[in-house]
Parts: sequence; C-alpha cells; structure tokens
Amino acid sequence: MSRLKIFSLGLLVIGVVICLVGLGRNYLHNDKTEPVIAMEEDTVAISVGDDDDAILAGVTATDDKDGDVTDRLVVSSLTPFTDEDSAERIAVIAAFDQANNISFAKRKVTYSDYTPMQFSLSAPLRFPVGDKASGSWTDEDGQYLLQVNDCIDGDISSQVQYLGMDSVDSKTEGTYSFTVRVTNSAGDTESFPLSVEYYDSRNTNGAPIAQLESYLITVNAGDEPDLEDLVETVSFRGAELEPGDKTDIPAGTFYEDRIEVDDSEVNYDTPGVYEAIIYTTYAGEKDEEEVTGSVRLVIVVR
Repeated sequence: MSRLKIFSLGLLVIGVVICLVGLGRNYLHNDKTEPVIAMEEDTVAISVGDDDDAILAGVTATDDKDGDVTDRLVVSSLTPFTDEDSAERIAVIAAFDQANNISFAKRKVTYSDYTPMQFSLSAPLRFPVGDKASGSWTDEDGQYLLQVNDCIDGDISSQVQYLGMDSVDSKTEGTYSFTVRVTNSAGDTESFPLSVEYYDSRNTNGAPIAQLESYLITVNAGDEPDLEDLVETVSFRGAELEPGDKTDIPAGTFYEDRIEVDDSEVNYDTPGVYEAIIYTTYAGEKDEEEVTGSVRLVIVVR
C-alpha cells in the first residue's frame, strides 16, 4: 500500500473518531432528563448494623437514555431522628446518569433494634483536693471514667460534654454538681446531672470504702435492684477485702465490714437520674472509734 493511501486512511480514521466524539458530546449535551427513582415502599425498617444497601432495598432508577441506572443509586444523606420518641430518620436517595443529571427521593428509615445509649462509671467521681480539676476524667490507663456506648456509633465516650464545670472548685473541699451531655450521629441526645466530690485526705480517718462493679447503673422503671450486690470489695488500710471478710489488718486489728444502702432519694417508678449512698463501717477495736466511709452510686431510671 502506498504511503499516500496509508495517509488517506489515517485521516479517515481520525475523522471518524472526531465525528463520534462530537456526536457523544452532543448526546450528553442534549441529555437534560434526570433519572426516575421508584421504590416499592416509602418506609424501610433496618437494623442499626446495616449499611446503605439496606436503605436502598427495593429502590430502582431508570433513565430515558441510559436505561436501568439502579447501580448508580446512593444514599446522599440521613437526617437526625425526626422526634425524640422515635427511631425514625429520613434518607435522601440520589440517582445520576452518564450526563451527570441527578434526581433525589426521600425514604423514611426506622430502626427495628435501636436502644438508648448505655452509660457506666468505672470509678467514683471523688478526688483529693487539688486533684483532677476538670471534666473528661480518665484513669491511669487514659480510659474515660464515664463510658458511653451507642448502638449506632459504638464508643462515644470522647464526645461527652461536661457542662457547668466553671462552678467546680477542685481546690476547696465539697461536692459540686454539673451536667453531662452527649449526642450520637442520629441526633439522639442524652443529658443528666452528676456530682463530683473533693475531699481533704487528712480528714478521711482511714474509713473503709466500697469498691463497686459500676458507679452508674441503668434500671427499668419499676425494677428495684439489690444495690449491695454491686459491692465487689472494700478498701481498708491498704487491703482489698471481700464483703464479709474478717481479716487481721496489721498489728492484730480486727475488721468486720458492715454495708448499708441509702436509696431513699431514688424513685424507682419514675424515670430520672438519682443518687444512692453505700456506707461501709469499721466498728473499731479496743480504743478505736467507729469509722464510716461512703460512696455515691448514680442510678438512671428509664
């Protein structure tokens, strides 16, 4: 084949390509019709562990030029819960075609297994004067004392807000109130009061202190748990004793713990946040005086 024919053939191919590109651009330029989104049901129930595929179940999209574009459906956004008493959100679903025309539709999303946030407190909010001056208290391992677990977001302890800490004076002995508040990605907010105690370590008199399984518990309205069951050990004179132990603590002193619970301020039938006090007493030996220690337990009634 002569060079002239090859050259002419090349020009022809280039011309065809340019023509096709032009036609494609013209096709896209003239395509201004958005895809049509259709769904079997306007409401879908999902689990808190489901991904966007569950929200898109039963949803299809078609385009007048591209045909079926269901594979181009996405969940554009999810609103917070529509009200405080329901686990309902609105999903905004988007579909787009090759010309980047976009259409939107809304779908109501309900969670079949949504549960409120779970709170726990791994240690009492009780510190020596001058220690741990602000909120977001942590233990020696850097873990937050107040733990919050959410069924959607998991551990959200780092998102807790400690409000009213300006009124807390960690340099002065006393008990101070403040408020904790936390919100999950669905807009569900929990808020309740807590208190922190600062004590003069010179005035503790070596009293026994109950160590609890948790210093914050949640109970259902109408339930009345046995709070003594929360006592795991009693700290006394450097020892950790099981409730009921009779142990020689040094120099032959005799220990017998007595545990008393004061939950008179707790209304187990009415939702709210309450405090109970668990007292532990050392009866004294020979010339020793009786000494009593106490620890506060936060009870959330739902």
